[in-house]
Amino acid sequence: MRCDTLRSMRSLLIALALLPASTFALDYTDASLLYADAPFRPAEAAGISLLSNLEAVQGNPDGTFRPDRTLNRAEFLKIAIASFPDIRVGNSDAGRCFPDVREDDWFSPYVCLAKKRKIIGGYPDGTFGPGRPVNYAEALKILGELYRYTAYTEPDAPWYQIYVQAAQNHKTILPVQIPYDGYITRGQMARLAAAYRAEHEEELDLYRLAEKGEYIAPIQEQREHDQRIAQRTQDLLATLEEQEQKAELSQGPDLPTRTRHLLLGTKTDSIADFVIFPREHPVQIKIVKVVFDKQVKTIDTLMLVDEAGVEIGELVLDPLDGDRETWKLLLEEDASSYVLPGKEGTTFALIAQIKPWGNGGFSGDRFKVKSVSFSVTTADEEYDTYQIVPSKVTNPIQTTVQAILKNVESLEDDEGELLAGSDLLLGRFRFTSDVAVTLDRAVLTLEHLRFHIVASEGVSVTGMRLINGDGKSHPCSFEGSDRNRVNCLALDPNFALVDGEHTFELRGDISTSGSPDESLQVNLIYPGSLSDSGDIRWSDGAGHFIWVDLPEPLAQGILYQR
Repeated sequence: MRCDTLRSMRSLLIALALLPASTFALDYTDASLLYADAPFRPAEAAGISLLSNLEAVQGNPDGTFRPDRTLNRAEFLKIAIASFPDIRVGNSDAGRCFPDVREDDWFSPYVCLAKKRKIIGGYPDGTFGPGRPVNYAEALKILGELYRYTAYTEPDAPWYQIYVQAAQNHKTILPVQIPYDGYITRGQMARLAAAYRAEHEEELDLYRLAEKGEYIAPIQEQREHDQRIAQRTQDLLATLEEQEQKAELSQGPDLPTRTRHLLLGTKTDSIADFVIFPREHPVQIKIVKVVFDKQVKTIDTLMLVDEAGVEIGELVLDPLDGDRETWKLLLEEDASSYVLPGKEGTTFALIAQIKPWGNGGFSGDRFKVKSVSFSVTTADEEYDTYQIVPSKVTNPIQTTVQAILKNVESLEDDEGELLAGSDLLLGRFRFTSDVAVTLDRAVLTLEHLRFHIVASEGVSVTGMRLINGDGKSHPCSFEGSDRNRVNCLALDPNFALVDGEHTFELRGDISTSGSPDESLQVNLIYPGSLSDSGDIRWSDGAGHFIWVDLPEPLAQGILYQR
């Protein structure tokens, strides 16, 4: 299926709609359609596009822009500074410059730098109010101070009148009437910040044309743009062909992901899988971020693969995460990175290499993937980057073990003759185990077996006992009043040690009524789960487990019939 998807993308890439380009200081091409909630009103789309092309805005984590929502003072200040050409903000600018601004707040560098440059001064009580919605007057003040606008007003005029007058003088005031103490929306913010930047570049007239949808790039620049995209498309087609070849040679992970026992020192199957849906156009993966529910000490390496098993790249621990729960994959943004089709779901999985016993690996490390996010860049246009959150995530809990029960099977023929008598064979089952490669001893022991008796009317079994390969016996009993379930409880570790493989017999006394068509069968059925005990409870020498990672039914014994 992955190969079919890759092939279908070839014609799609060639037919991509080409957006107009510009030789002016600013890029007025329409980037608003990259957001999931587009289209927007033309005037807002122009502002959103200009700020997106400047990389001053990237939208929300779900891929939307939400132009009708308000934004707070910290968000507005960051966007205003990011859209201004002559300021560079770094982590060293962060500090506790207001009582309500901490050094580790994401907005701290922007707020503290703005205060240092006297762009902001805070409220009379000394606070900045980063979470308060920004109103029109405050927005005009921040932009006016940022771009160093000056104006004259009457001494008794409201404090914000000087910034209103300055914006009117520069023609950057919003062409709509809204109260100055009213909260502005994200769409109005985009129009306002874009107008100030365009006026700064002496291109305000061009921007106003873009707001009306009347801006058209020069023909020569359009041709250069077409040539650049044509070359980029050829590079992407070559990448797709390489991905297709790899997919044909790879073996995909076992999906959907299920809860597994992860044997120390081995490479796992999928520990989580998820589906990514890009927007309209194909995209290249730029960053993948995976967050676990805790620090996972037993994972040595973590690999991202697609559903065909093609390896995308290896994730590493994020050095900025002090809790060591975040893993990241950074891919070069060129033709060699992984390409996803537009408007189509692509399935990915995570595969881990578990540390060996004695070298950081230990039994009982229980974890799950908490969240996944992708940062992608559009394949048809440079610098258009947005975030994708998977639409579907399968992320069950995983558990590490130093030994694992690999298989359970019946060793008898499918059918046998039903007889009555004492100490008769009810079933013979072989258990196969595997241990961590660095362990030099068998550690897997069975602790409890539960058998299911399927018998026709007139057939009964009593005196059940479990016999191990050494001929030693352990008594078994019915589960309460249920005559169809037999429990072999509290098995001694020496009695039930599975060293590679071990065969156990269940024997008992059978009585029949002598009627024709009578039958008897003894089975192991339920694998169990994290919260529900199965028919096999066992230990790996370090922990105790109530379920096995095997399909249902576990093993069907011989069917005795008359």
